Amino acid sequence: MQSQAQHERLKTKYPDYEPHADEGFMRAVIENRIGPEELKEAIFKSLAFDRYVENSYRFGLQDRQGNLNQKVEGATTQTGNLAVVTENPDKPKQETGERTGVFFKRLADWNLLHRK
Repeated sequence: MQSQAQHERLKTKYPDYEPHADEGFMRAVIENRIGPEELKEAIFKSLAFDRYVENSYRFGLQDRQGNLNQKVEGATTQTGNLAVVTENPDKPKQETGERTGVFFKRLADWNLLHRK
């Protein structure tokens, strides 16, 4: 159906191109194993593919921007200023070799003592 040169050109343009897949599809159309409605649907999908990919990319960017906006809103006080979290220099830090559970208990005790 298609020459080797056509397969190579398509393989270069589309790295995941598989010659057997489209050959099998064309053979199924010729042998009437794929009806006109299925063929129309496949043609529509292939024609709309680039648009669908572009829309997906755009929607992904919009979602990302929405997530970033939510993070900024979450860090903003009622006056509109960004809430600045400062590290307390007196807060305990995990010591070298200290087990995580032991440190966590020490940190929890410290937090309880310094609760506001």
